[in-house]
Amino acid sequence: MRLIAGLDIGSNKISLVIGKINDQRELEIVDFQKVDSKGVRNGIIVDLTKVVNSILNLKQNLAVKKINSVFATINGKDIKSHFNRAALNLSPRGEEIRQSHLDKLLKKASSIGLPLNRQIIYRLPLEYIVDGEGEIGNPLRMTANRIEVRLHIISAKIGEIENLSKSINYSNWEIEGMIPVPLACQCALEQDSHNLLLDIGSQTINAGFSSNNILNFCRSFLYRNELTKCLAEIKGVTEKMDDYARIDKIVISGGGSLTDGLIEKIEEIFEKPTKIGVPPVRLQKNSPDLEEKEIVDNPVYTAAIGLVKYGLEKRKEKAEAKGLVKRIKRWMEGYF
Repeated sequence: MRLIAGLDIGSNKISLVIGKINDQRELEIVDFQKVDSKGVRNGIIVDLTKVVNSILNLKQNLAVKKINSVFATINGKDIKSHFNRAALNLSPRGEEIRQSHLDKLLKKASSIGLPLNRQIIYRLPLEYIVDGEGEIGNPLRMTANRIEVRLHIISAKIGEIENLSKSINYSNWEIEGMIPVPLACQCALEQDSHNLLLDIGSQTINAGFSSNNILNFCRSFLYRNELTKCLAEIKGVTEKMDDYARIDKIVISGGGSLTDGLIEKIEEIFEKPTKIGVPPVRLQKNSPDLEEKEIVDNPVYTAAIGLVKYGLEKRKEKAEAKGLVKRIKRWMEGYF
């Protein structure tokens, strides 16, 4: 049984969701847990020992013990979005676009000159342009003279990445992947329209603009007791985006999304319809450990569920790439 675990470390709570693929090729939740978070302030780890102890406390409460690695969220005010473009000229007579071309193109577009204390944690092609034709999602095997990419790059401070990695490694888990909170929420909710995602924690709001399941913007905002002021700040930032007018609705998640009157307050500030985003989940059948079903309709687990779904897709991609390598190897052995 291949288990996939998603660990969401917040300033107030640490949530973990464990999933697996059943015989019908469906994702099932087999275990979940949350504990109070200690050693995290404003989404950033400030006491490594306390965070490790919180994770170890969570591990003790799990019914499923055979977890070696997790996919984790990274949080905090220093998560930033960057945007860049790059182009690659192919043969003047036209050439089939191969994966090696795309790898070279993405590497070129990723060269944005970050400060020495920052590192790219995720990059996402917003669109490919093939011979001047834009809004192409997958140009593989197309024939072209020139290919361009418009790339969304997300970076974080190296110190924050290392501290998150240490807190998980010291808890005897490996990190299989690390992504920002808005991307995890997008994976959980699978929105087909144009939505502003707001994951509301106790001290931070992680905002992301999702257009047809492509994350076009990502940023974390801090607040303490001034939630309304923070929401107004988010509006001031996001309404400067070219895509702001396309937003159909605002989808909120996280423990703070359950605050009384919050939906009405957001609708008043943004003048957009707002709802709580709760991802659909399928619980493992006949499991006494899931009788409480606390995870159902609970936005606290949205990011952790999104991590599991993200992890599933990453493992599928690795398996497909591995299968391709094996086929090429067999072909080479037969040829020679």
